[in-house]
Amino acid sequence: MKFALIYIVVVIALIVGVNQWLTVPFFAQQKPKKIINPQFEKKIASQTTNDTTSLEYHYQLLTYHFGKPAYQATPTANIYRNDKAIELYYRRYANYKNDDLRDIGHLGLGIIYFHKKQWQESGEAFDKIKNKSRRYISNARGEYYLEVGAVWVAEKLFKQEIKLRGAVDKAHQNLIKALSRQQKWKELDQLLHLPKNKAYLAQTDPDILAYMYFSQGKVLSYVQVRLRLKTNTIAIIASWLITMVWLVYLMRIKCFAKPAYTLWLGCFVGAVLSTFLAFPLYDYYHLKLGFYPTGGVFNDFLYCIAAIGLIEESVKFLPVIIILWLFPKSIKEPIDYILLASVAALGFAATENLLYLAKDTANIIHHRAFFSVVSHLFDSSVIAYGLVLARYRLSKRPMWLQGLLYWGLAACAHGFFDFWLINPIARFFFLFTFGFMVLSMALWMSFMNNALNISPVFDDQKVFNSDHLKRFLVVSLTIILLFDYVSTALLKGAEVANTELNDTLVFALFFMGFLSTSLANFDLVRGHWQPLYKTSFFKKPNYNYLIGKKIQLSSRQSPEVEEFFPQPLTIGTRLVFDDETTYFRLDLPAPVTITSHTVETLVLFVKYKNERPKYNENMGVRLFLMDLLESENLNNTILRKDKLNFWIAASACLVE
Repeated sequence: MKFALIYIVVVIALIVGVNQWLTVPFFAQQKPKKIINPQFEKKIASQTTNDTTSLEYHYQLLTYHFGKPAYQATPTANIYRNDKAIELYYRRYANYKNDDLRDIGHLGLGIIYFHKKQWQESGEAFDKIKNKSRRYISNARGEYYLEVGAVWVAEKLFKQEIKLRGAVDKAHQNLIKALSRQQKWKELDQLLHLPKNKAYLAQTDPDILAYMYFSQGKVLSYVQVRLRLKTNTIAIIASWLITMVWLVYLMRIKCFAKPAYTLWLGCFVGAVLSTFLAFPLYDYYHLKLGFYPTGGVFNDFLYCIAAIGLIEESVKFLPVIIILWLFPKSIKEPIDYILLASVAALGFAATENLLYLAKDTANIIHHRAFFSVVSHLFDSSVIAYGLVLARYRLSKRPMWLQGLLYWGLAACAHGFFDFWLINPIARFFFLFTFGFMVLSMALWMSFMNNALNISPVFDDQKVFNSDHLKRFLVVSLTIILLFDYVSTALLKGAEVANTELNDTLVFALFFMGFLSTSLANFDLVRGHWQPLYKTSFFKKPNYNYLIGKKIQLSSRQSPEVEEFFPQPLTIGTRLVFDDETTYFRLDLPAPVTITSHTVETLVLFVKYKNERPKYNENMGVRLFLMDLLESENLNNTILRKDKLNFWIAASACLVE
């Protein structure tokens, strides 16, 4: 209760503070946004001519108009750009008898339809132009052909525009795009040798230069371009914060032995570096194989698995393979496989976060923390769990074969997750991604739970407190959410921050609640392999709380219970009978004879819901007998239920 109160007060205080002191962006280099006139203007300050019969005059009008934002948000309403007036204006020109004026009208309509993405109407308007070999017309038509896929035609038109000295800057930018799409790298290289043309490259796709160097085999130049990371302070802090939260979480999972911090650091740094191997692999797929997302359902689904999944799971797991090869004795317990894979996933995600957050930090910091990073953790752990099974459960199968199989499963899981976010049709069914993430988190917990259960250094006294772990996750994920909120307020002001928080609040609260509950949902029982189909999405009772506690047994139906056991008994190790995990060992001070059985150990069965039993409060239990011979088998902790002999139902209460 005290924790909840402090938590609520701090969150409210921070939100109030932001709205009190950050009504104006703190980093206010940008002046308050001026509303741009959304109407069609026939006179603009940047005009180089006032001749209304010239193509130059009209091209500048059209470029200026469509350079305005499609809509502008104001405190009262959204203001939309007026495209109707400009369309009517050029329709009138298209109806003039003079050929030159009609060409102006058709040029204007072609550009208008182009910006409205009405490709057929745009092409028809351009086709009606009689004199197509004039300045500005070539560039406009070239942009249309570039968009509809006739790249070779577009290239010819852009070169013609440059010769005519019309829209030279725009034509150069478009020519760079056309040459790169046709992979005419030699010609593009010659074009970019001119210093003035390099400036145009920055205004197009920055990846074009990397594509050119990759195709030409210029390794050093390619590496230099790919290693240029554009980032900012907020992106660096956010990436570091997200990484540290999940690293501390993984450290807390390693409860039976100390983490090998040096190996973890090496694995993390190795994953950060190996992330850059994804670039040449993606470039090979795109440039050499011609395999990239097209918007088609089948193509994109295959791409997400065979490209994204295979590439990213390979480069993520590479540092783990190297560590296992160089330091095979570093694996002391099964959980080490999963934790090493998770650390590698965090290294990959840290670099990926820098790339994404550098583009725009608004409203995506907590999405990266809640969604993307957690997905990477699960996918890498799929491969690691395959190695755990190969070494500790399915030892007859070669470990490399098991690892290869689970590597394929990890790639499929990764691709399936990304498909519903990438494909334009699949995005309408994005709830599949949410559902898959919920399932994957529950499975990840089962992976770690099973790995901890079979640890050779399992110790009931070192089992961590799930409630403490849950509290850590609640606080940590809240800090990330609030950092997202405050950073948005610093950059854009409290009003924008409040809007973005409201837009994402339901999502954030759901995943904070889900992650903090499911990722602390451990039930550790020595030697128990929980079937994955029994994965639980809900909080499990903490039965380990009872280990080492003293109980007083009593029974109204059988008073002899109190005669046999007048003193409290100590609850021992948890036992498993046919996958039932709520049995405990009760060692007796001395052997007793019960129903002709001489026993020195009882088996206690107890079941309760989420609330822990309180001291001096009765709870229903069942007692089972095992004879001296069978009781020796209790050291195995995993037994068959037919070895149990029910004795009596009784009451038990915890005592000091």
